[in-house]
Amino acid sequence: QVHDAIEDLPGSTAARELMVNTALEYLNTLAKEAAGDLSLQQELADAYRKVANIQGQAYGANKGRPRAALESYPRSISLLTPVVAAEPANRKARTSLAQSTLQQSRLFLLLGEPAKATAAPRRSMEMYEALAAGGSDREARKNLANAYSVHSYNVDMGGKQDAGIPFARKGIVILEALVAEHPQDSRLQFELGRAYSALASILPGPERDPALLEESLALNRKGLAVDE
Repeated sequence: QVHDAIEDLPGSTAARELMVNTALEYLNTLAKEAAGDLSLQQELADAYRKVANIQGQAYGANKGRPRAALESYPRSISLLTPVVAAEPANRKARTSLAQSTLQQSRLFLLLGEPAKATAAPRRSMEMYEALAAGGSDREARKNLANAYSVHSYNVDMGGKQDAGIPFARKGIVILEALVAEHPQDSRLQFELGRAYSALASILPGPERDPALLEESLALNRKGLAVDE
């Protein structure tokens, strides 16, 4: 809980690392004593995901150890997979599994493994689509939009720009609807601005089609207006 409270605090990476590693030591000890405890497995998996983020998450404050993070994310995923299988109604576990899978995919891309980078978020998108079904869960819909955006970027960087664009557009549609429903939520506005910019960055492609360049410029202007 303390980790989550300071996660976005500038300069807190070292303190977060100390907290999570200490928690992980206790959880690992407990796990040896309580085999088959699904609740404990879920806590341990969340800790491994936070450790991975601190070690070397993509596009976030970290300690510069991406290869170590690529060992921690799979541990989180392997712990959560049987929890989700045993408790399909456990939304927290399903969300954590989707998060670990998506974060791992972004790291694959940064480390030059585009094939893995595009396969992982597809699984994450499927999980988020199921969580967002019905449209009443604001956080699940926001997470789904983010997963679409990440996948579109990964696909584009993997050399298949046209295949990524539809996913980026789907993410924007979700966020525009969320912002219309919750106009005072600045976090949603921030996510929408980022989604506009993300689509703008991949839209022109290598051919630099004039119509797509114009749309890209319009999207950047919309993103700038939101940011301002």
